[in-house]
Amino acid sequence: MKRFGRVTAIALLMVMLAYSFCFAETLKLVGSYPEEGSENAAIENFGVKLYFNKDIYSDKSDMVANENKIVMKDENGKIVPTLVVYSPKEKNMVLVLANQNIDKGNGAQAKIEQDTEYTVNVSKNLESASGEKLKKAEKVTFKTMNQTRSTMISMILMGAMFGGIFFASSRSMRKEMKKKMQDDKVNPYKVAKETGKSVEEVVAADQKAKKKKAEKQAWREFDSEDGQQDNDNKRVKMPRPISAGGSTYITGRKALAVQKAAEARQRKEAQKSKRKSKKK
Repeated sequence: MKRFGRVTAIALLMVMLAYSFCFAETLKLVGSYPEEGSENAAIENFGVKLYFNKDIYSDKSDMVANENKIVMKDENGKIVPTLVVYSPKEKNMVLVLANQNIDKGNGAQAKIEQDTEYTVNVSKNLESASGEKLKKAEKVTFKTMNQTRSTMISMILMGAMFGGIFFASSRSMRKEMKKKMQDDKVNPYKVAKETGKSVEEVVAADQKAKKKKAEKQAWREFDSEDGQQDNDNKRVKMPRPISAGGSTYITGRKALAVQKAAEARQRKEAQKSKRKSKKK
């Protein structure tokens, strides 16, 4: 019985020690974005996310205690103005956002440069929401992207893409032209074998068809050239009156023709009446 009690007490003691060690774990930096050593950080909306093993944000704790505990510097050691933002949704994350619109007193604005190394330093006095501190100071170093080089690479890739499209189109056109030429060129021996005709008959029929086709093409070209004269006058199939074009001009030819017809009828009637009078 005493032995069982001793074993139980030792087991409880071990559980309590493990429980205390679990809660006694110090605050650690477990990740970042951009990652340590990366070289393609974007310049626009420049910021760094720091991830810890414990919650940093708490709506019940005073976040003023962590002011100036996170500092960003460029490769020359110059401090970059930043805003430290906490997230209620990701309480273990701290966003260090470069404020590129801060007036530093002399009219200059904070600016993130391309192809430049930046370092975020985290003080060991940074506190979690429950009061734990870092065991040692942490830092994350990374480099911004070279936009000039990226733009040049993009232009080269675009040029290569358009070149590939042009090459593929040209190759396709050449294949189509070659196929058309092969279709136009008749193999008399093959046709003679398929149709049962003699080679001479196949050749003669092919020449006749080509001649007929050439004549049609020549007439087509002649009509297209002759239809438009040098003075821009259009050729028509038959004469048409001027009124068909919308003109109201009166030439007088019609009235003259009507008058002549009336005179002819009068002469005819006069001759007819004269013949009747002679008969009487």
